[in-house]
Amino acid sequence: MTIVGLAVAAWAVAAATSAGLQPSLTSALLKTCPNEPAFLEGKTPCQCQYLGTNGQKKVKIKLAACHNHASCPHVIDSYQNGYSQLKKNPFPHITMAEGPDESWVSVDMVELQKTLRDELGYKYSTNFWKPNFKNAKLHEGGTSNFWTIQLKSDTLDRVCEKLKANFPGKFASGPDGEHCSGYGANSGWHISIPIGWADTSKHTITVQEQRYLRGEDQTTGKPLADSDANKIKWYVTVQYSDGCWEALPYRLATL
Repeated sequence: MTIVGLAVAAWAVAAATSAGLQPSLTSALLKTCPNEPAFLEGKTPCQCQYLGTNGQKKVKIKLAACHNHASCPHVIDSYQNGYSQLKKNPFPHITMAEGPDESWVSVDMVELQKTLRDELGYKYSTNFWKPNFKNAKLHEGGTSNFWTIQLKSDTLDRVCEKLKANFPGKFASGPDGEHCSGYGANSGWHISIPIGWADTSKHTITVQEQRYLRGEDQTTGKPLADSDANKIKWYVTVQYSDGCWEALPYRLATL
């Protein structure tokens, strides 16, 4: 089976799972996925379905900007054609949880699904999260080749607390050893952005890109309908160490 064929098969496995069928190809599919970044032909995420299955997997949890779960994460040209830090993960995202020094964390797949789907309310909510850039701050990245936008979010803080409570000692990194990702608890959550998205005069992200990341019309600022193919939606997704992304991520609810 070709890599492209495997990508289609991965989609079929996800569809079968959502219909209540148990996937049988998942383990085989993973062996063909590239390592980071796990995208086929540069654009299509290599997906598998592990949440809810028996056993443990090494994971990192990211909040990714996507159009829908079937193509999540959504690769953006300005990221993919940018510098190395953006190419590594060529899509707008927030690293929600990982181990110390950006390491993988081994967790039980049944327990992780329960946390993401049931305890955090993603399955039942219609009030979905989107970034609030009101008090966001622009920071130059590790080089002058990209920027990060720092923002505060009570919802993301609650997600972090729930992950730490349900998986003691797993997601505890950062300089203080208490934050879920590599940043300290007082530095907020970060989205890396291309240079062209930065409004350096106002020390924030451009209004147009703010609207884009909030699922709004970039000209008028009005919310796009969920059915609009261009609308950005934020999904909590799982990146697996063996080279794929969770095929059934959960859209983030406002908590």
